[in-house]
Amino acid sequence: MRPCPLTEEEGVKRIIACLAAGTAFTATTPALAGAVVDDTGTGDAVVTLMEQTTPAIFPGQDAWIAIPWTVSNAEAREFKVTSVSSDGIDVGYPENTATFSSLYNDDTLSPLEIDFTALRIRVDPQSPSPRVLDITVSYVSDTGAHTEVVTLPVAIDDSVFVGDGLAMDDGLLGEMSDNDVAWFSVGLLGLQDSSHVELRVTDAGPFDIVYPAERDHSRPNLGTYLKQGVEDEAAIRFATDDVDAGSYTVTIEATYYVGMTSVTTTVQRQITVIDDDSNSGSEVLYDSAADPGNWITNPDGDDTATTGQWDVSNPEETSWQGHITQLGYTPSGAPGVITTGAAGSETGQFDVDSGRTSAISPIISLPAGGDIQMDFAYYFAHLQNSSSDDYLRISIVGESGTTMVVQRTGKPTNKSAQWKTKTVDLSDFAGQDIQIHLAAADEAAPSLVEAALADILVTVSWQG
Repeated sequence: MRPCPLTEEEGVKRIIACLAAGTAFTATTPALAGAVVDDTGTGDAVVTLMEQTTPAIFPGQDAWIAIPWTVSNAEAREFKVTSVSSDGIDVGYPENTATFSSLYNDDTLSPLEIDFTALRIRVDPQSPSPRVLDITVSYVSDTGAHTEVVTLPVAIDDSVFVGDGLAMDDGLLGEMSDNDVAWFSVGLLGLQDSSHVELRVTDAGPFDIVYPAERDHSRPNLGTYLKQGVEDEAAIRFATDDVDAGSYTVTIEATYYVGMTSVTTTVQRQITVIDDDSNSGSEVLYDSAADPGNWITNPDGDDTATTGQWDVSNPEETSWQGHITQLGYTPSGAPGVITTGAAGSETGQFDVDSGRTSAISPIISLPAGGDIQMDFAYYFAHLQNSSSDDYLRISIVGESGTTMVVQRTGKPTNKSAQWKTKTVDLSDFAGQDIQIHLAAADEAAPSLVEAALADILVTVSWQG
Protein backbone atom coordinates (compact mmCIF):
# COMPACT_ATOMS: atom_id res chain seq x y z
CA MET A 1 0.00 0.00 0.00
CA ARG A 2 1.34 3.42 -0.93
CA PRO A 3 1.49 5.89 1.97
CA CYS A 4 -0.97 8.76 1.82
CA PRO A 5 0.70 12.01 0.81
CA LEU A 6 0.85 14.83 3.34
CA THR A 7 -1.79 17.46 3.02
CA GLU A 8 -0.58 21.01 2.52
CA GLU A 9 -1.38 21.89 6.13
CA GLU A 10 0.35 18.78 7.52
CA GLY A 11 3.42 19.47 5.42
CA VAL A 12 3.73 23.02 6.65
CA LYS A 13 3.30 21.89 10.29
CA ARG A 14 6.15 19.37 9.88
CA ILE A 15 8.34 22.04 8.31
CA ILE A 16 7.64 24.44 11.19
CA ALA A 17 8.48 21.75 13.76
CA CYS A 18 11.78 20.93 12.06
CA LEU A 19 12.70 24.58 11.60
CA ALA A 20 11.98 25.37 15.23
CA ALA A 21 14.09 22.45 16.48
CA GLY A 22 16.90 22.99 13.98
CA THR A 23 16.36 19.45 12.68
CA ALA A 24 17.22 18.27 9.18
CA PHE A 25 14.15 16.98 7.34
CA THR A 26 13.70 16.00 3.70
CA ALA A 27 10.32 16.51 2.07
CA THR A 28 8.83 17.92 -1.07
CA THR A 29 7.99 21.58 -0.60
CA PRO A 30 4.18 21.84 -0.67
CA ALA A 31 2.51 24.25 -3.04
CA LEU A 32 1.01 27.15 -1.10
CA ALA A 33 -1.87 29.36 -2.08
CA GLY A 34 -1.12 33.04 -1.73
CA ALA A 35 -0.35 36.16 -3.66
CA VAL A 36 2.77 38.24 -4.02
CA VAL A 37 2.29 41.18 -1.65
CA ASP A 38 5.73 42.78 -1.75
CA ASP A 39 8.47 42.86 -4.34
CA THR A 40 11.41 43.40 -1.99
CA GLY A 41 14.34 42.77 -4.30
CA THR A 42 17.10 45.09 -5.38
CA GLY A 43 19.78 44.54 -7.92
CA ASP A 44 19.73 41.24 -9.73
CA ALA A 45 17.77 39.18 -7.13
CA VAL A 46 14.07 39.87 -6.57
CA VAL A 47 12.93 38.33 -3.27
CA THR A 48 9.18 37.96 -2.79
CA LEU A 49 7.07 37.23 0.29
CA MET A 50 4.44 34.63 -0.67
CA GLU A 51 1.73 35.30 1.92
CA GLN A 52 -0.66 38.16 2.61
CA THR A 53 -1.08 37.42 6.33
CA THR A 54 -0.11 34.96 9.05
CA PRO A 55 -2.36 32.08 10.05
CA ALA A 56 -4.88 33.06 12.74
CA ILE A 57 -2.98 33.41 16.04
CA PHE A 58 -4.64 32.76 19.41
CA PRO A 59 -3.34 35.59 21.65
CA GLY A 60 -1.30 34.52 24.65
CA GLN A 61 -0.08 31.29 23.02
CA ASP A 62 3.30 30.60 21.43
CA ALA A 63 2.72 29.91 17.73
CA TRP A 64 5.35 28.79 15.22
CA ILE A 65 4.65 30.09 11.73
CA ALA A 66 6.36 29.22 8.44
CA ILE A 67 6.89 32.22 6.17
CA PRO A 68 7.26 31.29 2.45
CA TRP A 69 9.66 33.12 0.11
CA THR A 70 10.67 32.95 -3.50
CA VAL A 71 13.27 34.75 -5.62
CA SER A 72 13.63 35.49 -9.32
CA ASN A 73 16.51 36.52 -11.61
CA ALA A 74 19.34 35.22 -9.39
CA GLU A 75 20.16 33.40 -6.16
CA ALA A 76 19.77 35.06 -2.77
CA ARG A 77 22.57 33.65 -0.60
CA GLU A 78 23.23 33.90 3.18
CA PHE A 79 19.48 34.42 3.57
CA LYS A 80 18.45 35.63 7.04
CA VAL A 81 15.22 36.90 8.54
CA THR A 82 14.82 38.94 11.71
CA SER A 83 11.69 40.74 12.82
CA VAL A 84 11.09 43.97 14.66
CA SER A 85 7.65 43.27 16.08
CA SER A 86 4.91 45.79 16.61
CA ASP A 87 3.86 46.71 20.15
CA GLY A 88 2.68 43.66 22.06
CA ILE A 89 4.09 40.96 19.74
CA ASP A 90 6.97 38.86 21.08
CA VAL A 91 9.20 37.17 18.48
CA GLY A 92 11.49 34.16 18.85
CA TYR A 93 13.73 32.16 16.54
CA PRO A 94 14.78 28.51 16.08
CA GLU A 95 17.11 27.14 18.77
CA ASN A 96 20.00 26.45 16.42
CA THR A 97 20.20 30.07 15.18
CA ALA A 98 18.86 31.88 18.29
CA THR A 99 18.86 35.47 16.96
CA PHE A 100 17.59 34.99 13.41
CA SER A 101 15.86 32.50 11.14
CA SER A 102 17.32 31.14 7.92
CA LEU A 103 15.70 28.98 5.23
CA TYR A 104 14.34 25.49 5.75
CA ASN A 105 16.55 23.75 3.17
CA ASP A 106 19.75 25.82 3.50
CA ASP A 107 20.71 29.49 3.45
CA THR A 108 20.38 29.93 -0.33
CA LEU A 109 17.12 30.73 -2.14
CA SER A 110 17.24 29.70 -5.81
CA PRO A 111 15.09 31.20 -8.60
CA LEU A 112 11.51 29.90 -8.74
CA GLU A 113 12.05 27.86 -5.54
CA ILE A 114 9.69 28.24 -2.57
CA ASP A 115 11.39 27.94 0.82
CA PHE A 116 10.44 28.82 4.38
CA THR A 117 11.68 30.65 7.44
CA ALA A 118 10.24 29.97 10.90
CA LEU A 119 9.34 32.48 13.59
CA ARG A 120 7.78 31.98 17.00
CA ILE A 121 5.32 34.74 17.83
CA ARG A 122 3.19 35.48 20.85
CA VAL A 123 0.53 38.19 20.58
CA ASP A 124 -0.49 40.21 23.60
CA PRO A 125 -4.31 40.41 23.68
CA GLN A 126 -3.98 44.05 24.72
CA SER A 127 -1.69 44.97 21.81
CA PRO A 128 -2.96 47.77 19.57
CA SER A 129 -4.28 47.24 16.04
CA PRO A 130 -3.16 46.87 13.37
CA ARG A 131 -0.92 44.03 14.46
CA VAL A 132 1.95 43.54 12.03
CA LEU A 133 5.39 42.00 11.79
CA ASP A 134 8.05 44.24 10.27
CA ILE A 135 10.31 41.55 8.83
CA THR A 136 13.91 42.40 7.99
CA VAL A 137 15.34 40.28 5.17
CA SER A 138 19.06 40.22 4.45
CA TYR A 139 20.87 38.29 1.72
CA VAL A 140 23.79 38.42 -0.69
CA SER A 141 23.31 38.42 -4.46
CA ASP A 142 25.64 38.91 -7.42
CA THR A 143 25.55 42.67 -6.86
CA GLY A 144 26.42 42.52 -3.16
CA ALA A 145 24.64 42.55 0.22
CA HIS A 146 21.04 43.70 0.53
CA THR A 147 18.68 44.41 3.40
CA GLU A 148 14.95 45.10 3.03
CA VAL A 149 11.93 45.33 5.31
CA VAL A 150 8.53 43.87 4.46
CA THR A 151 5.32 44.01 6.45
CA LEU A 152 3.29 40.90 7.26
CA PRO A 153 -0.10 41.48 8.92
CA VAL A 154 -0.89 39.20 11.86
CA ALA A 155 -4.30 37.52 11.81
CA ILE A 156 -6.03 37.09 15.20
CA ASP A 157 -8.23 34.23 16.37
CA ASP A 158 -10.81 36.19 18.35
CA SER A 159 -13.05 33.26 19.30
CA VAL A 160 -14.67 33.58 22.75
CA PHE A 161 -13.33 31.36 25.53
CA VAL A 162 -15.72 29.97 28.14
CA GLY A 163 -14.53 28.49 31.45
CA ASP A 164 -11.46 28.86 33.66
CA GLY A 165 -7.99 29.22 32.21
CA LEU A 166 -6.25 28.55 35.53
CA ALA A 167 -6.90 26.94 38.89
CA MET A 168 -5.83 28.16 42.34
CA ASP A 169 -5.17 25.94 45.35
CA ASP A 170 -7.93 25.87 47.97
CA GLY A 171 -7.96 25.04 51.69
CA LEU A 172 -5.58 26.45 54.31
CA LEU A 173 -3.37 29.28 53.10
CA GLY A 174 -1.24 29.32 56.25
CA GLU A 175 -0.91 30.10 59.96
CA MET A 176 0.24 33.26 61.74
CA SER A 177 0.12 34.80 65.19
CA ASP A 178 -2.23 37.59 66.22
CA ASN A 179 0.57 40.17 65.82
CA ASP A 180 2.47 38.96 62.82
CA VAL A 181 3.50 39.53 59.21
CA ALA A 182 3.78 36.64 56.75
CA TRP A 183 4.20 36.11 53.02
CA PHE A 184 1.90 33.36 51.76
CA SER A 185 2.12 31.77 48.32
CA VAL A 186 -0.98 31.02 46.25
CA GLY A 187 -0.48 27.94 44.06
CA LEU A 188 -1.51 28.19 40.40
CA LEU A 189 -2.05 25.63 37.65
CA GLY A 190 -2.50 26.58 34.00
CA LEU A 191 -5.60 24.97 32.48
CA GLN A 192 -5.15 26.99 29.27
CA ASP A 193 -2.44 29.32 28.02
CA SER A 194 -3.27 32.50 29.95
CA SER A 195 -1.76 35.99 29.79
CA HIS A 196 -1.75 39.12 31.97
CA VAL A 197 -2.30 36.99 35.10
CA GLU A 198 -2.86 39.19 38.17
CA LEU A 199 -3.99 38.17 41.69
CA ARG A 200 -5.78 40.38 44.22
CA VAL A 201 -7.34 39.82 47.62
CA THR A 202 -10.89 41.12 47.17
CA ASP A 203 -12.03 40.26 50.72
CA ALA A 204 -9.13 40.48 53.19
CA GLY A 205 -11.13 39.97 56.38
CA PRO A 206 -9.16 41.39 59.34
CA PHE A 207 -5.81 41.37 57.50
CA ASP A 208 -3.74 44.17 55.99
CA ILE A 209 -2.49 43.27 52.50
CA VAL A 210 0.73 44.21 50.71
CA TYR A 211 1.69 43.03 47.21
CA PRO A 212 5.25 42.68 45.88
CA ALA A 213 7.04 45.78 44.61
CA GLU A 214 4.30 48.16 45.81
CA ARG A 215 1.97 47.00 43.03
CA ASP A 216 -1.79 46.81 43.50
CA HIS A 217 -1.67 43.10 42.63
CA SER A 218 0.57 40.04 42.70
CA ARG A 219 1.90 38.14 39.68
CA PRO A 220 3.08 34.55 39.13
CA ASN A 221 6.78 34.03 39.88
CA LEU A 222 7.56 32.97 36.31
CA GLY A 223 5.87 35.98 34.73
CA THR A 224 2.42 37.14 33.72
CA TYR A 225 2.01 34.30 31.17
CA LEU A 226 0.89 30.96 32.62
CA LYS A 227 1.11 28.12 30.12
CA GLN A 228 -1.24 25.15 30.07
CA GLY A 229 -0.06 22.40 32.41
CA VAL A 230 2.51 24.63 34.18
CA GLU A 231 2.45 25.10 37.96
CA ASP A 232 3.45 28.43 39.49
CA GLU A 233 2.72 30.54 42.57
CA ALA A 234 2.16 34.16 43.52
CA ALA A 235 3.11 35.78 46.83
CA ILE A 236 0.93 38.07 48.96
CA ARG A 237 1.84 39.57 52.35
CA PHE A 238 -0.70 39.39 55.18
CA ALA A 239 -0.36 41.32 58.45
CA THR A 240 -2.33 41.04 61.69
CA ASP A 241 -2.75 43.56 64.48
CA ASP A 242 -4.36 42.15 67.66
CA VAL A 243 -6.65 39.85 65.67
CA ASP A 244 -8.52 37.29 67.73
CA ALA A 245 -7.35 33.71 67.38
CA GLY A 246 -9.41 31.63 64.98
CA SER A 247 -9.91 30.72 61.33
CA TYR A 248 -10.60 33.47 58.81
CA THR A 249 -11.64 33.24 55.17
CA VAL A 250 -10.17 35.52 52.52
CA THR A 251 -11.21 35.77 48.89
CA ILE A 252 -8.53 35.80 46.20
CA GLU A 253 -9.35 36.75 42.63
CA ALA A 254 -7.24 36.04 39.54
CA THR A 255 -7.85 38.12 36.42
CA TYR A 256 -6.29 37.19 33.06
CA TYR A 257 -6.89 36.64 29.37
CA VAL A 258 -7.41 33.42 27.45
CA GLY A 259 -7.02 34.49 23.86
CA MET A 260 -8.99 37.73 23.51
CA THR A 261 -11.37 36.82 26.36
CA SER A 262 -11.01 38.49 29.76
CA VAL A 263 -11.53 35.87 32.50
CA THR A 264 -11.88 36.00 36.29
CA THR A 265 -11.33 33.02 38.61
CA THR A 266 -12.06 33.30 42.35
CA VAL A 267 -11.14 31.08 45.28
CA GLN A 268 -11.64 31.30 49.04
CA ARG A 269 -8.71 30.41 51.32
CA GLN A 270 -8.40 30.06 55.11
CA ILE A 271 -5.81 31.62 57.40
CA THR A 272 -5.46 30.37 60.97
CA VAL A 273 -4.54 33.00 63.56
CA ILE A 274 -2.82 31.63 66.67
CA ASP A 275 -3.15 33.41 70.01
CA ASP A 276 0.11 34.93 71.22
CA ASP A 277 1.01 36.68 74.47
CA SER A 278 -0.81 40.00 74.61
CA ASN A 279 2.44 41.88 75.13
CA SER A 280 4.27 40.05 72.37
CA GLY A 281 4.55 41.31 68.85
CA SER A 282 6.71 41.94 65.82
CA GLU A 283 7.49 44.79 63.45
CA VAL A 284 8.81 44.86 59.90
CA LEU A 285 11.85 47.10 59.64
CA TYR A 286 12.67 46.45 55.96
CA ASP A 287 10.89 44.43 53.29
CA SER A 288 12.53 44.49 49.87
CA ALA A 289 9.60 42.70 48.25
CA ALA A 290 7.26 45.53 49.24
CA ASP A 291 9.73 48.37 48.60
CA PRO A 292 13.42 47.73 47.78
CA GLY A 293 14.36 51.38 48.30
CA ASN A 294 17.39 53.02 46.74
CA TRP A 295 20.31 50.61 46.30
CA ILE A 296 23.59 52.31 45.36
CA THR A 297 26.00 50.55 43.00
CA ASN A 298 29.75 51.00 43.26
CA PRO A 299 29.41 52.84 46.59
CA ASP A 300 33.18 53.06 47.17
CA GLY A 301 34.02 53.98 43.57
CA ASP A 302 36.46 51.10 43.10
CA ASP A 303 34.44 48.57 41.06
CA THR A 304 36.16 47.12 38.00
CA ALA A 305 33.56 44.83 36.38
CA THR A 306 32.74 45.82 32.80
CA THR A 307 29.40 43.96 32.72
CA GLY A 308 27.05 42.34 35.23
CA GLN A 309 26.77 45.28 37.59
CA TRP A 310 24.14 44.93 40.32
CA ASP A 311 20.70 46.31 39.58
CA VAL A 312 17.22 46.08 41.10
CA SER A 313 15.10 44.29 38.48
CA ASN A 314 12.82 41.43 37.58
CA PRO A 315 15.36 38.90 36.29
CA GLU A 316 15.19 37.10 32.94
CA GLU A 317 16.34 33.48 32.72
CA THR A 318 19.62 32.54 31.06
CA SER A 319 21.09 29.08 30.60
CA TRP A 320 23.96 27.22 28.99
CA GLN A 321 23.56 23.63 27.76
CA GLY A 322 20.88 22.87 30.32
CA HIS A 323 22.53 24.71 33.23
CA ILE A 324 20.48 27.69 34.44
CA THR A 325 22.88 30.57 35.06
CA GLN A 326 20.26 33.20 35.95
CA LEU A 327 16.81 32.40 37.28
CA GLY A 328 13.87 34.18 35.67
CA TYR A 329 12.00 34.80 38.92
CA THR A 330 12.37 35.56 42.60
CA PRO A 331 10.59 33.50 45.30
CA SER A 332 8.06 36.30 45.98
CA GLY A 333 7.81 37.51 42.39
CA ALA A 334 9.09 40.97 43.38
CA PRO A 335 12.23 42.55 41.90
CA GLY A 336 15.52 41.38 43.38
CA VAL A 337 19.07 42.71 43.42
CA ILE A 338 20.63 40.95 40.43
CA THR A 339 23.98 41.02 38.63
CA THR A 340 22.12 42.70 35.75
CA GLY A 341 18.68 41.11 35.43
CA ALA A 342 18.40 41.37 31.64
CA ALA A 343 19.12 38.17 29.70
CA GLY A 344 20.67 39.77 26.62
CA SER A 345 20.81 38.17 23.20
CA GLU A 346 23.11 35.35 24.35
CA THR A 347 24.15 33.60 27.55
CA GLY A 348 26.82 35.55 29.36
CA GLN A 349 26.18 38.91 27.70
CA PHE A 350 25.36 40.49 31.06
CA ASP A 351 27.15 38.21 33.54
CA VAL A 352 29.90 39.58 35.77
CA ASP A 353 33.06 40.13 33.73
CA SER A 354 36.55 41.52 34.27
CA GLY A 355 36.45 42.20 37.98
CA ARG A 356 34.23 43.19 40.89
CA THR A 357 30.78 44.78 41.19
CA SER A 358 29.33 46.01 44.50
CA ALA A 359 26.13 47.57 45.85
CA ILE A 360 24.79 48.76 49.19
CA SER A 361 21.22 48.90 50.50
CA PRO A 362 19.26 51.78 51.95
CA ILE A 363 19.87 52.47 55.65
CA ILE A 364 17.87 50.22 57.97
CA SER A 365 17.39 51.55 61.50
CA LEU A 366 17.33 48.86 64.18
CA PRO A 367 15.71 49.32 67.60
CA ALA A 368 17.73 49.01 70.80
CA GLY A 369 15.88 45.93 72.03
CA GLY A 370 14.06 42.85 70.83
CA ASP A 371 15.04 39.87 68.71
CA ILE A 372 16.14 41.23 65.33
CA GLN A 373 16.61 38.95 62.36
CA MET A 374 17.04 39.13 58.62
CA ASP A 375 15.59 36.53 56.24
CA PHE A 376 16.59 36.50 52.58
CA ALA A 377 17.05 34.37 49.46
CA TYR A 378 20.17 34.28 47.30
CA TYR A 379 22.13 32.27 44.76
CA PHE A 380 25.61 32.14 43.24
CA ALA A 381 25.91 30.42 39.85
CA HIS A 382 28.84 29.75 37.53
CA LEU A 383 30.09 27.45 34.79
CA GLN A 384 33.07 25.12 34.84
CA ASN A 385 35.43 27.87 33.70
CA SER A 386 35.09 29.40 37.18
CA SER A 387 37.74 29.34 39.92
CA SER A 388 38.23 30.35 43.55
CA ASP A 389 38.98 33.89 42.33
CA ASP A 390 35.24 34.31 41.65
CA TYR A 391 32.93 35.02 44.59
CA LEU A 392 29.71 36.33 46.12
CA ARG A 393 29.88 38.13 49.47
CA ILE A 394 26.93 39.45 51.48
CA SER A 395 27.80 41.55 54.53
CA ILE A 396 26.07 43.62 57.20
CA VAL A 397 27.71 47.01 57.73
CA GLY A 398 26.96 48.80 61.01
CA GLU A 399 28.45 51.35 63.35
CA SER A 400 30.18 48.60 65.34
CA GLY A 401 31.79 46.97 62.30
CA THR A 402 31.12 44.63 59.37
CA THR A 403 29.93 41.02 59.51
CA MET A 404 29.99 38.78 56.44
CA VAL A 405 26.91 36.54 56.45
CA VAL A 406 27.39 34.78 53.08
CA GLN A 407 30.58 33.95 51.21
CA ARG A 408 30.58 31.67 48.17
CA THR A 409 33.53 31.07 45.87
CA GLY A 410 33.74 29.58 42.41
CA LYS A 411 34.89 26.08 41.47
CA PRO A 412 35.79 24.47 38.12
CA THR A 413 32.34 22.90 37.80
CA ASN A 414 28.91 23.86 36.49
CA LYS A 415 26.78 25.23 39.34
CA SER A 416 23.22 26.08 38.30
CA ALA A 417 21.32 28.95 39.89
CA GLN A 418 19.02 27.79 42.69
CA TRP A 419 17.43 29.99 45.34
CA LYS A 420 18.64 29.30 48.88
CA THR A 421 17.16 30.88 52.00
CA LYS A 422 19.02 32.04 55.10
CA THR A 423 18.14 33.63 58.45
CA VAL A 424 20.67 35.87 60.20
CA ASP A 425 20.51 37.18 63.79
CA LEU A 426 21.09 40.94 63.82
CA SER A 427 20.74 41.47 67.57
CA ASP A 428 24.44 42.40 67.84
CA PHE A 429 23.61 45.48 65.76
CA ALA A 430 20.67 46.55 67.97
CA GLY A 431 20.30 50.31 68.21
CA GLN A 432 22.39 50.92 65.09
CA ASP A 433 21.80 52.00 61.50
CA ILE A 434 22.89 49.18 59.20
CA GLN A 435 23.23 48.55 55.46
CA ILE A 436 23.51 45.36 53.43
CA HIS A 437 26.64 45.25 51.28
CA LEU A 438 26.91 43.02 48.19
CA ALA A 439 30.00 42.12 46.19
CA ALA A 440 30.34 39.69 43.28
CA ALA A 441 33.42 39.15 41.16
CA ASP A 442 34.80 37.42 38.11
CA GLU A 443 38.49 37.77 38.80
CA ALA A 444 41.57 36.29 37.09
CA ALA A 445 40.64 34.18 34.02
CA PRO A 446 37.32 35.10 32.34
CA SER A 447 34.40 32.91 33.45
CA LEU A 448 30.62 33.00 33.58
CA VAL A 449 29.39 34.25 36.98
CA GLU A 450 25.89 35.30 38.08
CA ALA A 451 24.49 36.18 41.54
CA ALA A 452 21.31 37.47 43.12
CA LEU A 453 19.72 38.55 46.41
CA ALA A 454 15.96 38.80 46.93
CA ASP A 455 13.09 38.90 49.42
CA ILE A 456 15.02 40.56 52.23
CA LEU A 457 12.88 40.83 55.36
CA VAL A 458 14.27 42.48 58.51
CA THR A 459 11.98 42.15 61.55
CA VAL A 460 12.07 42.70 65.27
CA SER A 461 10.00 40.64 67.70
CA TRP A 462 9.58 40.79 71.43
CA GLN A 463 7.94 38.82 74.20
CA GLY A 464 5.82 40.35 76.97
